[in-house]
Amino acid sequence: LTVIPSSAGVVKVSSFGSDASVATANIAADGSVIHIIDNVLLPFYPSVASALERHSELGALYDAINGTVPELLSQLGPLAEVTLFAPTNSAIRVALSGVDSRFSQFLSSPAGVAFLLRYHIAQKPVIFSADDVAEDRNVTTFAGLKLTLERTGQTTRVRFPSGSATITDSYQVGLNANGSQRAAVHVIDQLLIPPSLTSVAQALNLESEANTFVAVLNVSSAYSNLMSSSNFNGTILVPTDAAFAKYILANGLNLITLISKPDFVKPTLDLHIVPNKRLSLTTLADGTKIATNSGPNTLTVRRDANGTVRFVSANNTATALYEYFAGEWGNGTTLIFIDTLLIPGSTRLSGAAASVGPSPFAMLLCSTLAAAFLHLFGRL
Repeated sequence: LTVIPSSAGVVKVSSFGSDASVATANIAADGSVIHIIDNVLLPFYPSVASALERHSELGALYDAINGTVPELLSQLGPLAEVTLFAPTNSAIRVALSGVDSRFSQFLSSPAGVAFLLRYHIAQKPVIFSADDVAEDRNVTTFAGLKLTLERTGQTTRVRFPSGSATITDSYQVGLNANGSQRAAVHVIDQLLIPPSLTSVAQALNLESEANTFVAVLNVSSAYSNLMSSSNFNGTILVPTDAAFAKYILANGLNLITLISKPDFVKPTLDLHIVPNKRLSLTTLADGTKIATNSGPNTLTVRRDANGTVRFVSANNTATALYEYFAGEWGNGTTLIFIDTLLIPGSTRLSGAAASVGPSPFAMLLCSTLAAAFLHLFGRL
């Protein structure tokens, strides 16, 4: 606890998670003294956002988020179940004083700064303690890219492509109904720098769950050039391999049959391509209508209270998993990975397609066939 007297005569008391003022002071109680305060003092941070705001060494990170993507703070509120790797004020000052060209690229636009910040937030499952890392462990960030946690002796580091940061302190934050914590903040001594992605191909090559989508792109005469494009301006919704496997299983197909149907491939890809508009999961609002290459208002955004974003087509719904960016900031591509293959209105989906999960065999078959096509088209 920190006791802070004021010139007005009001004494304030500060804890990790809250502040209180002394309302009535110096009540004698059998050799002890009681001070009545006007608020409950919390021994923990009630949310990730509050940890950023209240921790004296994390103010620069809080200011960067609040000034660039304030919507992100709402996603780090009391209901958030995330792991934040939080660089200290001094770590950010060192990065700002350096000459790393990749870091400068991210700072060149608000979109770049937002992407950099999301690279420091990992999705569930939450890593509550650095001591829990017994062996190398990969985590997926809100930027869609992976980080690796590694432990040597008593030291845990966060490894990224151009270096690593050491975890110097950790806090379990938030509170569940059963008394357990919801999220974690790990203080690190260095800013994490994402790799620069100059093309759609580079972005998709980083993601092991995009093999089938890449195979379908490559056999499409309308979209095969997207893989080599460095100047496509827009958004691509990327169904994962599991999403394709779910559709294939539900409809009694196989990948070869699927991609041999031009009346399926192009209309389906059209629905996943949003031209001339870089969407962001951080700022998409509930009810937003999206124009795709299928036509105007062919997708509707649904956003729930937890910030989960879903895309609704005429036939089904896909949940957004994560996003990342390729190309130059302000004139590049957003890739949003989704858990379901969106089906245009002209295509009839069997009743089981939206609910049946892919079996391990179906996923293996889909990935194997996709890999064969990728070899054929030179990705691997």
